Amino acid sequence: RAFERDPTTNLGERLSAFGERLKAHIRKEEHLLFERIQRLMEPAVLEAIGVGLRQFSARETNGPSCRILSHP
Repeated sequence: RAFERDPTTNLGERLSAFGERLKAHIRKEEHLLFERIQRLMEPAVLEAIGVGLRQFSARETNGPSCRILSHP
């Protein structure tokens, strides 16, 4: 409720905690999902997926990166 009254209260602390929770979630997914995918899929299929992802990334972002879109 404090956030609703003043969303900037302890913002740095909140963002840091959110970042840690997000990082933990991503690591969990990497551990569970990607390890299972590697066990179940053939190396050639994984390589083909990797090639496709790299091509998409290069075409859509002019290189591998994470970008934030701004809205007018």
